[in-house]
Amino acid sequence: MPDYTRPNAGDLTPGIIPTAPSTSPGATGRPEGDPDRALGSDAAAAQAGPAWVPVTVIGLVVVLLLLVPAGSRAVVRAGRRSRIRSGVQPADAAWREVVATAGDLGLPVDERSTVRTVVAGLAAGAAFADPGARAALDRIRDDVERERYGRVRSVASPAHVDARNAPTSEGAEAEQGRRARIARDVDAVCAALRRDAPPWRRAAAILLPASLRPAIGPVVGRTTTPGA
Repeated sequence: MPDYTRPNAGDLTPGIIPTAPSTSPGATGRPEGDPDRALGSDAAAAQAGPAWVPVTVIGLVVVLLLLVPAGSRAVVRAGRRSRIRSGVQPADAAWREVVATAGDLGLPVDERSTVRTVVAGLAAGAAFADPGARAALDRIRDDVERERYGRVRSVASPAHVDARNAPTSEGAEAEQGRRARIARDVDAVCAALRRDAPPWRRAAAILLPASLRPAIGPVVGRTTTPGA
């Protein structure tokens, strides 16, 4: 039969046999000719999500883990400041904060030493060449000795008179003034300690405060509960 009598006979290339559309399953599990195959690919891509999401989540977890010690240290510091303002033994709370700050900054503090010995060691820092910082450190030392032992081994100024020996109304006012002065002294001493430390040590004191470790629980000159 002549070729012109057969439909599409001129479209055939000699030697090539036409084939039907492939029905083998592709990456989506659907045949290539399936009109829903493209929809399956889009759904799989949507389920996978953006590639940056896992990285962002991991980054946030790392940041939160780094902030946990800093947050815990801030809570402890706030508790001590609350004791200074209105709690018992405000000078002891101030001393604990000074010792903790020194430990966070990597300063060697021997827990077996007396308060007076530790103060002498801290005062050797360059920042305590400032008379104001040194005076604040000495006042904290005297306050701690007065609270612990009921005496001060140095000449007390009128500001150091025990408020408990004053009349009731005047004693309460003097006690509030003493607590406010102790709070200022703690700020001055801790600021001086930080000035003496290099930047990387100050950063480590914030992110990984050594004072939170159990080994630094005992306070210098007195065995106490860690973190108090």
